[in-house]
Amino acid sequence: MPTTILKTMKAHRQCVHFGCEERAVATLTYNYAEATAVLGPLPPEKAPYTSEFCEHHANTFTAPNGWQVIRLAFSTEPPEPTEADISALAEAVKEAGRKARIGLPRDPWRTQLSVKTYE
Repeated sequence: MPTTILKTMKAHRQCVHFGCEERAVATLTYNYAEATAVLGPLPPEKAPYTSEFCEHHANTFTAPNGWQVIRLAFSTEPPEPTEADISALAEAVKEAGRKARIGLPRDPWRTQLSVKTYE
């Protein structure tokens, strides 16, 4: 029988600060050429080369000496799921159900099993 491996999804993205398990609410992006750090709202998906902070760590963030910090408004409330999020979840559930049925007989109570014997 095939083994099914289920991946778990976190309900939220987590703060990157070591030891912090709070929900991320802000994204930090650096512009090295201008010595600027920008703290702003979370994008729908994690972007490469960014860090995500909880409210506490976003509010207490300090940049290196000589750098400017631009703080954009961000919401501390989790975003409402979009129609695309709901559709993707529905498709994932359908796919998981389809994969779980692969290899199973239609009616396991009425299926006759054949046994091979080797001499």
